[in-house]
Amino acid sequence: MTCRTLMALTATALLGGTTLTTTAAAQDAPLPDNALVNPPDRLDVSFPGGNVADFTDEIRRRIPDANIVLMPPVESFELPAISLRGVTLEAAFAVLEQSRTSSEGVLQRFFVTPVGYDANGLPILTVSGERTKANATQRNARGVRTQMDDQLQITSGVFSLAHIVNSNVIGKDEALASIELTLAVFTDEGASTEMRYHEKTGLLVARGPLEQLRAVEDAIDELGAAASIMKSMQDRQANAPTRAEFDGMQSTVNAYTTELDSAKTQVRNLELALDSARRQAAESMQEAQQARDEARNYLRELEVTRIRLEDCLAKLGP
Repeated sequence: MTCRTLMALTATALLGGTTLTTTAAAQDAPLPDNALVNPPDRLDVSFPGGNVADFTDEIRRRIPDANIVLMPPVESFELPAISLRGVTLEAAFAVLEQSRTSSEGVLQRFFVTPVGYDANGLPILTVSGERTKANATQRNARGVRTQMDDQLQITSGVFSLAHIVNSNVIGKDEALASIELTLAVFTDEGASTEMRYHEKTGLLVARGPLEQLRAVEDAIDELGAAASIMKSMQDRQANAPTRAEFDGMQSTVNAYTTELDSAKTQVRNLELALDSARRQAAESMQEAQQARDEARNYLRELEVTRIRLEDCLAKLGP
C-alpha cells in the first residue's frame, strides 16, 4: 500500500447515523484468475453498528479463513449499521473505503488495499484509516495556514523496500538512514512518524502525519530509481573486459585481419590466373578455328582434283 493510493481515494457517501444498503451488482469487482469457481466469499451482512473490529468479526463469522489486517488505530473507528446482500469480501470492505463518517466534528476516512490472494483465491486485505477535525487550522508566525498540532492527519502505511535492498547496491541500513534523513526536515512541533522494519519481507510499516508519509513514499521512490541506475552501472562494469582480456581480443582481431589480407591477396592472384587462362583458351580456340578452316579448304581442293582426274581418265578411254 502506498501513500499516494491512500490519498487518491475520496469519500463518495456520508454514512452519518443511517443504514447503508448495497447490492453485488453495485460493488462487486471481477474475481482474480486464481479465484475458486464457487468462491466462499459471497455473503450477506446485517451489521447493527459498532467499530471496525466488530465489523471484521462479523465478516469472519461468515468467512473464517478471511485474511484481514487492521492497521491501528482503525479497529476502534465507529461505524453505523450496514446491510449488504450477495457481495464479495472485497466489496464488503469497499463500502468502508468509499465512505466517511463524521461525529462531533471528527472526520473518519477508511482505506482498503488488496495485497494479494491466498491459496483459496480469497483476497488478502489491509484496512487503515485516519481521523481529522474539519476546518481546524491556525496561522503560524509567518501567517501560513497550518493544521493544529493536536489535529494532525495521522495515518499508517506499508511500504516495500525489498526491491531496493535486494538490488545489492543500497543496503537496508543505508535505505532506512535516507528515509530518516527525509523525516528530519520536519522540525515543527507535533506528531512524528514511527517506523518498524521487517527484515525477512523487507516491509516498512510507518504511522504518522500524512505529509510525512508522503515524504517517506517519495524517498522510497527515489531510492528505487537510484538503486536501478546503480545496479545497471554495476552490471556494465562487471561485464566489461579486463585489460588482459582486451589485449587478448585485440591480438585475435589483428590475427584475423592478417588472415583476411592474405586471403584477399590469394583471391587477387587467382583472378589474375583465371584471366590468363581465359586468354589462352580464347587464343587456342582461335587457332583451332583457323586449322579447321584450312582443313576444309584442303578437302575442297582434293575434291576438285578428284573430279579432274576422273575427267582425264574418261577421255583416255579403256
